[in-house]
This record gives sequence, C-alpha cells and structure tokens, in this order.
Amino acid sequence: ERPDCADLNSGRREGWPPSTAIIQAPTSSCPKIQQLTVRTNALPQSATMASVVPGSPEPVGLGYCSEPIEGCGEHQLWTAMCAKIKGVADFLPVVDVVASDELGFTWRTMTFNGPGPMHGQVIVEHIYADAAKREIRFVLTKDGVETDTEVINALLLQPMRIEYYQRAVTTKERLLWMAPKSGTADAIEKTIAICSKS
Repeated sequence: ERPDCADLNSGRREGWPPSTAIIQAPTSSCPKIQQLTVRTNALPQSATMASVVPGSPEPVGLGYCSEPIEGCGEHQLWTAMCAKIKGVADFLPVVDVVASDELGFTWRTMTFNGPGPMHGQVIVEHIYADAAKREIRFVLTKDGVETDTEVINALLLQPMRIEYYQRAVTTKERLLWMAPKSGTADAIEKTIAICSKS
C-alpha cells in the first residue's frame, strides 16, 4: 500500500533492521514529521556522503510533498503528472531522452543534466502508471533487468498534493534519494501549472 503523509507521521517502518541512521525528512506539508529512519547500508557511499559535500544541492532525502493544491481537478492533475513520462525534459534537467511503449509499461532512457552527484548519470527505467492507486512508478533498471529501486510520483488526496520519493520495490521502504530537492519541487510546480491551464 502506498505510504502517505499520515504514514510518515509515526516514523515507523515495520521490518527495518536495527542498524539505521536518523535523517530529517524535507517534507514541508507534513509538519508533524520530526525524524525518519532509513537504511544506509544498501546505498552507495557516494550517495550517503553527498549531502555533506560542500556545494552539493540539498537532496530530496526521504521524499518531497507539495503544499495543498487548489484550482485543479483530480483527473486533470493526474493527466498532467502522466505528461512527465514521455515529456520529462519539460519538467527536469535531462537530455538524450528516448521513450517507447512496451507491454504494460513505458521504457525510457535519459541523462541527468542537473547539478549534484547525479550529474551525467544515464537513467534507464520501466515506468508504470496506475490511475487507480494514483501512483506512477519509475523502476530503475540495470543491464535491461529491473532493480529493487523505484521512484514514486504519487497523487495524494484530502488535501490534494503531489509527493515524490524513492523506495525499495520489494519492501516498500523509503530510501535516501540524492536527486536535488529544488529540481523536484520545480517539477511539481510545472505539473501544477500545466493542470491549471487545462
């Protein structure tokens, strides 16, 4: 089941190992969040250290949630979110984007052109859009095989918001995401702007 801001308020994750690090969750519209635990032993050293390198942009961390969205209908906002699947260059600093429709998912490759430790990284994904769950899953691949890491774009209700975060496919545990927080917030604002014009 997709976690939302209510799940985050407790900070608990069932089945997590006891060896964890405590980090702050930069989720502005979930003000009750104090701290969350995240596994760091599953992350590359470059990812766990990037946040302390001078000059590095602030990372998304465990997730970024927009403020409540007004002036957009649920269907229109979902449609705008789905536009990023193939039109990602209009939302994020990426180049060399190629996308194709496959059986049950969209295959996509792109190169991240923004600042930070992800600069120059080629990202190949299988993308699954589930309107019933109001969730778009961007599953990272390696050598053509899906990994256990995915990025989630979720449409939350009551109030309506958009949340981006990274998690493990099998356990649904949130993972530390080193993508720049500013770029994530900008992508969400562009999505809302598209919805407002529709």
